[in-house]
Amino acid sequence: MIMLKYSAQLIQRFLVMNPTLRQTWKTVIDSLRPIINIDDATLLDSCELVEENGQYTIYVPNQFALKTLNEKLIGSIQLALDKKGIKNVQAKISNRDLFEYQERKKNNKEKPFESHLNVDYQFENFVVGQSNDNAYAAAKRVSEGQYSEGFNPLFIYGGTGLGKSHLMHAVGNALRANGHSRVLYLTAEEFTNDFINTIRNKRSMQEFSDYYRNVDALLIDDVQFLGDKDRSQAEFFHTFNSLFDRKRPIILTSDRYPKEIPDLEPRLQSRFGQGLTVSVVPPEFETRVAILHRKAETLNFYLPDEVAQFIAHNVVSNVRELEGALRKVYAMTQFKETTATQAIAREALKDLINAHNKQITLSNIRKVICSYYDIGQEDLDSASRKATVRLPRQVAMHLSRALTRHSTTEIGQNFGGRDHSTVLNACKRIDAMLEKDIEFSETYRNIKNMITG
Repeated sequence: MIMLKYSAQLIQRFLVMNPTLRQTWKTVIDSLRPIINIDDATLLDSCELVEENGQYTIYVPNQFALKTLNEKLIGSIQLALDKKGIKNVQAKISNRDLFEYQERKKNNKEKPFESHLNVDYQFENFVVGQSNDNAYAAAKRVSEGQYSEGFNPLFIYGGTGLGKSHLMHAVGNALRANGHSRVLYLTAEEFTNDFINTIRNKRSMQEFSDYYRNVDALLIDDVQFLGDKDRSQAEFFHTFNSLFDRKRPIILTSDRYPKEIPDLEPRLQSRFGQGLTVSVVPPEFETRVAILHRKAETLNFYLPDEVAQFIAHNVVSNVRELEGALRKVYAMTQFKETTATQAIAREALKDLINAHNKQITLSNIRKVICSYYDIGQEDLDSASRKATVRLPRQVAMHLSRALTRHSTTEIGQNFGGRDHSTVLNACKRIDAMLEKDIEFSETYRNIKNMITG
């Protein structure tokens, strides 16, 4: 029998949970690990066994966990508990909002909370243009409390240095200013490392789960890092569900669309894409000029418009590189004790300009591949599955993904209108060959050098 009611009396009893019972529950979970999968074991780690007036109850963090437990695990759990003399266990959803961290606070065991937000990243100093206006508008809505199911999670994707992290921090800072004290920012790599260290150092998985699931908002940067990390994905999946079920805002950033993240479980791809997904792209010329002027103001640096336009014309890839170019010009004026001119900018950026003069395009890659393998351009677009055509096509797709910022969808379209899954499969095959085939690795390296010069 499953009951979903809460009472102040029950919650108070939960706060003084018997440590012996906690150890019993841990022993039960450990006994089940060999016969259940990692995801289910991680789910059980997030549950608590509580006794109230002779009735034993398993508290689960959310509706998803309750359904999984009842449909897959309750029989095995009851058998294990029978051996401990615990009969007729029931499951309930815990309402952690009512007793968040109280037990840990009593024992001074709570992990110190730090938001890790960069206060310099605000909406006020974010330059908006056609390249990022949708992402900006979505982030503003979330920061103002409009994170209904249609906006949760907010998933922002795009290349490096385009302002994803700035927007994420801006949301976090705005939420904190509006009274949300527990706003947590971290990268997916930091989440994974904390998870690994918890296991390695035999720390409490419950404390780990509590720390991440009892926040007012969770902001995860570079979420593509979770790809191929199965146990971290499982833990993050349950963390995501716990926060989502309690309508806590979740903001994620990635360098690619959710379904294009390699080795990310389909269920996480689905969760990441169920809210609002917006992209940021390299800024257009007018936005680049505006960014340069805004950054020059923070440096107290007079930047003539013609110099800003010169820089913007020659640096087109991302905001980070644009700001780096401005600092080089600024440093040159300080070194030479002069004002900014086009001549000064040209001298300061000569190496950067020379590097950008050689752009790697999909067309360049196709030409080199056709020349190396002695096939025609039409072969790359054809439906032929002959090895003499299929391998060059897959190498071309792999190099296109490695050397350009095009999405897998764009790459597929450029190779005979194929879909992104075909590109992903091609990349996986080439990755496997690079690991196992020394001769092929040398061939691949030679082709890559021909493209990059």
